[in-house]
Amino acid sequence: MPTEAAETLKEVVLATAPTLASAGFKKRRNAFNRTTDQGVVQVLSFQMDRPPRGSTATRRFTVHVGVFVHDDGPSADPEPSWVNDGDCQIRHDVAELAASGPDAHLALDDVDRATWATFHVVSMYALPWLDAHRTRAEALAAGNGAG
Repeated sequence: MPTEAAETLKEVVLATAPTLASAGFKKRRNAFNRTTDQGVVQVLSFQMDRPPRGSTATRRFTVHVGVFVHDDGPSADPEPSWVNDGDCQIRHDVAELAASGPDAHLALDDVDRATWATFHVVSMYALPWLDAHRTRAEALAAGNGAG
């Protein structure tokens, strides 16, 4: 049975889905994929943080972004139909991108507040970072420490 926090996160993801769909993302559960260049898949996913054992702290979540670059060599596997953030060669927690901005670990105590905060971190940090890594060359440069 899903927890109240999991249900709230589901509502936040559903509220964010139309914005991400208009940016070219496809949804699966709490994750989104967008293909931007041949062999380049961008991933945006929502994940609940794990509170310390025995903690009664408010449940929180964060948004992860990543870029997967398919190996196009002669012995390469077929391109996957879906990419999870753990498959990405370049990955960030949005909190890393917003280091000087607001706390990107968002509370799940109020669905309206969580949804508003999610739109903020997605539009101000996640999408601009992903837009800077749209092509194979940009992704590979970032993977080599340039981004």
